Amino acid sequence: MVAAGLRPVTAWTISDESRLRADLARVRARGYSIDDRENEPEVRCVAAPVFDHTR
Repeated sequence: MVAAGLRPVTAWTISDESRLRADLARVRARGYSIDDRENEPEVRCVAAPVFDHTR
């Protein structure tokens, strides 16, 4: 993905490799991801894994 280029979609799109890697580290640390207007200027999203009873 990085080799293909990180084309910005909105003013908030992460299009810098070092910022992307830092954001991915934060996602791993907290266990969920946030899309803060990166694809749609008026939309924010949260994504988290759903585990079964064994985690």
